[in-house]
Amino acid sequence: MMRLISLLLACQVALGFQLNVAQVYPASCTSPLHQRYQNGASLIPRKSAEVRNLDGLSTPKVVSLASVIGRFVGSLPSTRDLWLESAHNWLESAKKVCFQPFGEILRRSWWSLPLFLALIPPLCALQGTYASMPDWWSLVHADYLRKSRHAALLVAGFLGSNIAYFGSGFYLLQRFPLQQRVNEKKVEKLLRDDDDRNISRFQMLGLWILGAGLTSTIFHSVQALGSYQIAESLCYLDHAVALTAGGYFLGTCGTPSRRVLGIGILSLVTLVLTHPGYAFLHSTWHFMSAATATLWALEGHSRIQNV
Repeated sequence: MMRLISLLLACQVALGFQLNVAQVYPASCTSPLHQRYQNGASLIPRKSAEVRNLDGLSTPKVVSLASVIGRFVGSLPSTRDLWLESAHNWLESAKKVCFQPFGEILRRSWWSLPLFLALIPPLCALQGTYASMPDWWSLVHADYLRKSRHAALLVAGFLGSNIAYFGSGFYLLQRFPLQQRVNEKKVEKLLRDDDDRNISRFQMLGLWILGAGLTSTIFHSVQALGSYQIAESLCYLDHAVALTAGGYFLGTCGTPSRRVLGIGILSLVTLVLTHPGYAFLHSTWHFMSAATATLWALEGHSRIQNV
């Protein structure tokens, strides 16, 4: 009896399981489990795709050296662009740091370029030679002065003409003293924002004239009494200081007036002419060039004050 009851219960459970499966998976449904059950396949489930993917992730992937090199080579173009951009930025910064200050210095100190003439004698001395003036601007032999019967008078007059530079230099130093105090109310009038020709630059005019006078005295002393080769070397120094002083006057005082320009042209005539009477003509150049510099400084200062 008990066996019969157990068999009926088992049949009922099996029948209920079939009904539940039919409700969840209709006849049109193609469930894998239903197909396997109908086909008599094994009811043990296989690994799904998700499980297989998880198994693949759990296994460490081996990266070859060739793939690493390939990725690095593939990134080279972008790295090269970054290098080029960095180099461009660096060059722009270097240009701002180096060339702009150089341009500013050149704009403000262009008048000092003739000082490079003073480097010619030392460079020639390093090569074991003496600097010589070009043929179109040769130095006059002044040894005839010391060979003359009136050598003392001629040499004294020739060298003494440099006193014009010392007189002009000291006068300009008194007119524009180095420790000059400017009234605060006149600062805006004396100084112009778009021009560096101001009162402080006028204080250096006298020093430049004094420097030109000292250099000229030393140069002409050797020319008249010493070695001609050494005099040629000093001639470069004399020209360097004189031309620089002229450039400084131009940058400070501005364009000279007609009166100053006329006196300057006459003085240049006495500089170019060397015969007859070189000592007399060149002494005249000393006086006239000193007078030109003095008038130029006074008129330039007056013009700036009236702006």
